[in-house]
Amino acid sequence: MALLLLANAATALSGAELDRRIDEIHQIHISRPAPESQRLIEEIRPQLKGASINQVTRIDLMQARNTMLEGRVEAGLELLNQILGRPIDPQRRLRALDLAANASSILQRPEQAFGFLSLALQTLPEVDEAARKADILSLAASMHSDAGEPALALEYAAEGLAWANRSVDHRTICDSWYSLVEAQARTGFATIALNSSRSLWQHCQKSDDPVLIGAAMGLIGRLHQLLGQHDEALGWSERAIEKNLEAGYEPGVLQARLTLGKVLLEVGDVEKGLDLLRDNLEEVRSLEDWNELMEIHSRIAAAHERSGQYEQAMAHLRLFQRAQMRFNDDKREQRLAYLQVEFENQRRDQELALLRQQHEVLDLQQQAANARDAARGMGGLMLALIAVLLLGLLIRFRADKKRYRKLSEIDGLTGLHNHSRFHHAVEKALAEARHHQRVSVLIAADVDLFKQVNDRYGHQAGDQVLRHLGRIMLEQFPPPCIVGRIGGEEFGIFLPDHNRLQARQKLRAFQNGIKAIVFKGQLIEVTLSYGLVETRHDTRLENLRRYADQALYRAKRIGRNELVDAADMASITGNA
Repeated sequence: MALLLLANAATALSGAELDRRIDEIHQIHISRPAPESQRLIEEIRPQLKGASINQVTRIDLMQARNTMLEGRVEAGLELLNQILGRPIDPQRRLRALDLAANASSILQRPEQAFGFLSLALQTLPEVDEAARKADILSLAASMHSDAGEPALALEYAAEGLAWANRSVDHRTICDSWYSLVEAQARTGFATIALNSSRSLWQHCQKSDDPVLIGAAMGLIGRLHQLLGQHDEALGWSERAIEKNLEAGYEPGVLQARLTLGKVLLEVGDVEKGLDLLRDNLEEVRSLEDWNELMEIHSRIAAAHERSGQYEQAMAHLRLFQRAQMRFNDDKREQRLAYLQVEFENQRRDQELALLRQQHEVLDLQQQAANARDAARGMGGLMLALIAVLLLGLLIRFRADKKRYRKLSEIDGLTGLHNHSRFHHAVEKALAEARHHQRVSVLIAADVDLFKQVNDRYGHQAGDQVLRHLGRIMLEQFPPPCIVGRIGGEEFGIFLPDHNRLQARQKLRAFQNGIKAIVFKGQLIEVTLSYGLVETRHDTRLENLRRYADQALYRAKRIGRNELVDAADMASITGNA
């Protein structure tokens, strides 16, 4: 396909000519690797003087998608938020909401993702284009599957495919088949999903979209791997890597490499399989894909155990347990986000019903005025009762909304911030510390021998230990300190305006304040290990978390009730 030629002059184009140029760029955008359309977008920008809002929006939507494909999801979402602030037509708004929901899901922001999806579903009736409807319904299928609603996911996927078939657009049909096949696989129907993948592959080939083709190849490879069909899984995964590299679709490359690594382990090519999984381990962790991280650590641990490398196997099993904790936290957050949006939708419906009832009240008032001589007293009483009932309903709805929001941010067992709320609050505090050039300290803490407490005294005793520690932390680290439970027995503590020496003193006081717990007549000794890092040289939360975790691991290896400063550890190992 010949590339279109654009004039380099920065003069404005006429409306019709500009539409034609944008159509040509869009065709390349959906059929060629992202860098090609991005180059053309950058060339045409100087010629957008006098362009309409919708014309500029079409260009910005393509750039937002390209930015996300490059892996710069946060930047893509920022551009989409700008687009959604414009007075654009429903079709462009629906596309922006579609991309924004996808971006929020990738960034592990379930409440924001479901918010965008809810707005998109509300916009559907305003859009006539079948392809746009199908895209949103396919996205709804994927997100409801993640939120633990498999029946709804299959329903949305089937409805999306029906709209896609009406569009006679192979690209849309391919995307809808992908959602249906993925929903079937996630629900446990891998064999049915593999049968459906024949139609998926047929339409994706006709779509001429390299991203969709690469994604379909990767999904088919995963289905063969799930069903133990190793030769087919190897072939599809290797081709998926090549196709996604060609398309510049990094998430597709990562997923295909992980599938290939798992298959290689299953067919006995252990060294190559382990290398592939290890090489991509950090990227999976950075994406916070805890489910995938669990599977990788489990497979690496099993491989080490089979080869007699028990220490390495145990290390990966511990990392598996950490990922499992994070996975459970994320699933709970996704579920709460879904319920929150459902609650908001119900509340909105109730408010509309209240408005209708208020109109009925006004009608009643008018009727009462016309018949005040006959029933003025009774009519007034009824109106007052209706108004009180309506007010009560509204108050209850608002209280429920506040309660749901609080539940989504607080760990129910300890009363501390949960994983996502803790890191969100620390990000905000770090930004303020950077602005004022102040030093702070991040601490990772882990209960020593917690598994033994559960095994010996029972999980109720373990819960009692965590509740006890939560109370002490709230007392010892009051605001502006930030304290959260970020895993099963793992806590995070952020001390703004503290240097490493002050933080050590505060931790020592906290350690001395922890007393043994009496549970059903038995005395349980409780200690924690700590990893500490100061923000003097690095204020990026991702790096601080890694340094604190490394220091914590060192403290756990030393023994119980130990505190390791990341700066001290760096001076020993030579890793700054």
